[in-house]
Amino acid sequence: MTCAFISDYRIDSYLKLQVLLLLHRRPQKSETLNELADQLFVGDVQALQRQVSELCQCGLLGCEARRWTLLDRPAIAYCLSCLERTFDDPLARQRLLSQTMASRPSTIR
Repeated sequence: MTCAFISDYRIDSYLKLQVLLLLHRRPQKSETLNELADQLFVGDVQALQRQVSELCQCGLLGCEARRWTLLDRPAIAYCLSCLERTFDDPLARQRLLSQTMASRPSTIR
C-alpha cells in the first residue's frame, strides 16, 4: 500500500503528518505555532516552523495573522480522512510511516 498524497505533497516527516491530521480534526480552527507545538508536544518551535512552512508551500496550509489553518479543499479533506483511518490499523500505520520516511530527500554522506 502506498499513498499518492504522501508523495504528491512531499509529506516527508511524521511531524508534518501529525500537523495535518491535527488541523484536519479541527477544520474551522486556526492555530498559532506555539499552540501547535503544545498540542503536538514539540519542543523545537523553529523546526516546527520549517515543517508548517513547507506544508504551506505545498498548498496544504494557509497562514493568516500568524495562525495556521488547513486549506478548505475537499480533495485534501478526503485524503486526510483516509490517512486518519489508516492510522487506526497498526500494520497499515507502519507502512504509511515507512513511506513517509522514504519520501525524504537523500542526503550526501
